[in-house]
Amino acid sequence: MTAETATTFSTTNCAPVKHDSSPVACLEFEHQCAKSLHWFPFAVRYKLDRAALKMSLHQWQSLSLDTRLDLLHSLLEHGFIDAALRSGAIFAGVPQLQSEMDAVEVAQLLECTSKEASTWLALSTPFARYALRKRGKIVGELGAVMAGGKPNRHGKR
Repeated sequence: MTAETATTFSTTNCAPVKHDSSPVACLEFEHQCAKSLHWFPFAVRYKLDRAALKMSLHQWQSLSLDTRLDLLHSLLEHGFIDAALRSGAIFAGVPQLQSEMDAVEVAQLLECTSKEASTWLALSTPFARYALRKRGKIVGELGAVMAGGKPNRHGKR
């Protein structure tokens, strides 16, 4: 790693979504209701989407806190699918794969240069890209609501 790359890496490592994020914990920017596991954390939603599983919020909230923690901390490749199915999740067709991101989109979401965005993108995990895109959508909806624009997904301004 060159000195220039190390500088870029340290800058992007301070991003709201770290490039090496893994879907086994809540993210810093998530709402307190997700951090308390009352709502789905991004990590659980990501794993459900990738495994083509569906679970309602009511089902999630009916699970014990220990079961929710197990689902949060499970790796997709090591036990998550079986645990989710035992917890009431059902297959929902084909896995939802995310579209690719480009440096322009990442630069806008991270509010950084295109060079920093390219580095973040090259080093990022699929979950980090998923979380960054979801965070951007939330921030965009909040900005529209605060500006008196379109209502959010619950029909509120």
